[in-house]
Amino acid sequence: MKDRKVSPIAALETEIAQAWADRGARVRAALDGHPGLTLQTTAFRYRVSYDMDAGAFDNGAVHIADDLGADALISDNRFFDVLPRGVSKGPSLLLLVEYLGVARTRVLAAGDTLNDLSMLVAPACSMSPRWNVSLSRQS
Repeated sequence: MKDRKVSPIAALETEIAQAWADRGARVRAALDGHPGLTLQTTAFRYRVSYDMDAGAFDNGAVHIADDLGADALISDNRFFDVLPRGVSKGPSLLLLVEYLGVARTRVLAAGDTLNDLSMLVAPACSMSPRWNVSLSRQS
C-alpha cells in the first residue's frame, strides 16, 4: 500500500495484461444489446462485467467470449464476466502469496459465488459462508 491506497503490482499484472490484450472494447461491442446482459458501469482494466437477467440470457454470449479468445464466467446466476483466458482469482492469489513471501498456511480466502471458486480451492484454508462450506488443504 502506498499512501494508504491499494496499488497494482506491475510484476504480477504483466501476464494478465498480455492475456487480455486490450479486448475490452471488442468484448463490449460484440455483446452490446445481447439478450439478458446489462453492462456494469464500473470500468475494469482486464475484464468486462455485466449484470445478467437469467430469464432473458442467451448462452450465445459464452460462445462470443470464446470466439474473442476470452473466458466467460456466470456467477450466482446474476453476473456475467468476460475475463482473460486462463486468468482467475485462485492462480492470482497464489502468485500474490508467492510474491509477498507469505506461507500458504497463513492465507485465508473467503468468497460466495462461482467466480471465487478457484480462489477457495487455492490457499491452505478457505471458507464460503454463503454455501456454509469450509475447505482445508495441507500445504
